[in-house]
Amino acid sequence: MEKIIRQAVDRALAELHIEDAPEYVIEKPRDPAHGDLATNVAFLLARTLKKKPALIAGEIAGALKLESAPVERVEVAPNGFINFRISPRWNIELLARVQKEGERYGLSDCLAGKKIVVEFVSSNPTGPLTVGHGRQAVLGDCISSLLEALGAKVCREYYYNDAGNQMNMLGRSLRARYARLFDPAFSFPENGYQGEYLIEIAQAFAAEHGERFRPGSAAEEPGPETMKIFREYAAEKIRRMIDADLKLFKINFDVWSMESRLYSEGKVEELLALLEKRGISYRKDGAVWLAASRFGDSEDRVIVKSSGEPTYFLPDLAYHLVKFERSFDVAINIHGADHHGYAPRMQAGMRALGYPEGWLRYVIHQMVSFIENGEQVRMSTRAGRFVTLADLCREVGVDVARYFFVMRKADSHLVFDLDLARKQSNENPVYYCQYVHARICSLTPTAVEAGFWDGERGRWKEYTPGALTQPEETELIAHLVEFPSLVRTAGEALEPHHIPYYLEELAKKFHSWYQHHRIVVAGEKELSLDRLYLADCVRRVMANGLRLLGITAPEKM
Repeated sequence: MEKIIRQAVDRALAELHIEDAPEYVIEKPRDPAHGDLATNVAFLLARTLKKKPALIAGEIAGALKLESAPVERVEVAPNGFINFRISPRWNIELLARVQKEGERYGLSDCLAGKKIVVEFVSSNPTGPLTVGHGRQAVLGDCISSLLEALGAKVCREYYYNDAGNQMNMLGRSLRARYARLFDPAFSFPENGYQGEYLIEIAQAFAAEHGERFRPGSAAEEPGPETMKIFREYAAEKIRRMIDADLKLFKINFDVWSMESRLYSEGKVEELLALLEKRGISYRKDGAVWLAASRFGDSEDRVIVKSSGEPTYFLPDLAYHLVKFERSFDVAINIHGADHHGYAPRMQAGMRALGYPEGWLRYVIHQMVSFIENGEQVRMSTRAGRFVTLADLCREVGVDVARYFFVMRKADSHLVFDLDLARKQSNENPVYYCQYVHARICSLTPTAVEAGFWDGERGRWKEYTPGALTQPEETELIAHLVEFPSLVRTAGEALEPHHIPYYLEELAKKFHSWYQHHRIVVAGEKELSLDRLYLADCVRRVMANGLRLLGITAPEKM
């Protein structure tokens, strides 16, 4: 419908000899009293044409030719907006798509042929995933699902640093935990990882190796090969732990990438040679610099320190070089707020490598506050005081945890209220939405018992309703037919929070309709079938929306 109206507005502007029209929008007004769709074109033209917006809007409305379009009425608002009221019959005809397309309703092929890699979570394997990782995990998974819904081929990827100072400290921490199995007084490294999980890993290590690696004393410094054994053992055990937690959370990665492979496969050296060949790296003060300021960064960046040690920036650039070589059309990185300043640096690096503008996209999310009994739980992997993601899933359920993490815009702070998450009432938005699906499923035996319907949902594919004229029904239908465009908007913008917003509004409209009108009405077969049809459309859209979020749609609650 937006396309039909835009074409009509463009024709009207041409007829009025208005050239170089600004980029105007056609969107749904917040207040239904202002119509089903509205455009701000006249408001934007006011300064150029030196006329009042309402006057321009009247001229455009008079030139519109919408006789064959399903627009019942065009109205000019005092502020210059042009409002359009759509025929209810048009929406009922569009509603047929819900039944005919079924599980595919809301999907499109606008990104068909596109190959996209989405990197998310990417936490170094130093401990179990905490609730703080949950938000990024769900964001990444839901963004991936939305892109798949638009026809893209998506690779979910987890990248981690399996070397470096953090991993060295992990190895030292495991060694200390292992040593304490034999000598409880063995000293623990300062700032070491103290979580209980390391005791279990140490016990497993001892079961495999016995006392072979037992230190003679706390002062004994382990050799590099010994540290490598402890570091790699801990990293692999924790990586498996992370993978298990993610699968519990209904997240499966297609690829696990390790930083060490960038070195072992020569990708870091290849990148250094490429940058030097292109003349965009140089030596200064014994270090190697990338001329990042030439490509939009605020300053040039060191990529190899004077000590010969690479900065984090160098392997990150090499990793994205590998992504590009894997023929991805778009690379999407999802990171926390601590990467806010890092994203422009990486995008400058992509320009330096000659990659297309926009090839690398970032979603930066804000932190999560975890609240229980009105108090914030502070988390620290090293101190061993944290709520793990697995604990959270067991406490409130996977569906609730996933929904809560994605129900707010990524760039806004999220307060995860555990007390609210435990509630099984309409206060809990997950329960509120899932209950709609379950309630509609419960209508089937009632309708069958009344003799109105045999319970076979397939019949709705060929059904044409005729009596859905109540205001609540008209409003509900209009909301249902918006779902495909909503999915596209959410996917293209990488903003999955639009889906829970939509589903909560759908639940609200359904509950309002359900409270005002009986769906199965004794002695009213035609009316009952019409309303059962509409209810089933709601059921289908609710299920499709929840599936995009990785959340179940129960038939009973």
